[in-house]
Amino acid sequence: MHPHVKEHIAFAYFSGKIAEQGQVDKSLFNEMLLEYKANGFTGLESILITEMKKDGLSLAQVIEAGRDQVVNLLYLRAYQALDFALVQGAISESTMIYGLLICKKTR
Repeated sequence: MHPHVKEHIAFAYFSGKIAEQGQVDKSLFNEMLLEYKANGFTGLESILITEMKKDGLSLAQVIEAGRDQVVNLLYLRAYQALDFALVQGAISESTMIYGLLICKKTR
């Protein structure tokens, strides 16, 4: 199956699960992170950022995902998503800088 088709399926699946549940629970969040790590679908970045903006994904969930997940996203070159999140006010500048510093130290 072509990667673009897989991305559309993943986007539809996760969007549907969020609509069904009304929120992003811990297991769904972890499932999304694993899928993103495996495939790097930008559609999943979009879902996560949208959920953070509308408070469907709490700061506690993001923190619970842990520093390692932030580093993994940086390694997967999700800089545009982090920049967008910063511009939209979804994360603070200090969080962004912290993530970048951690990434630089661990490389």
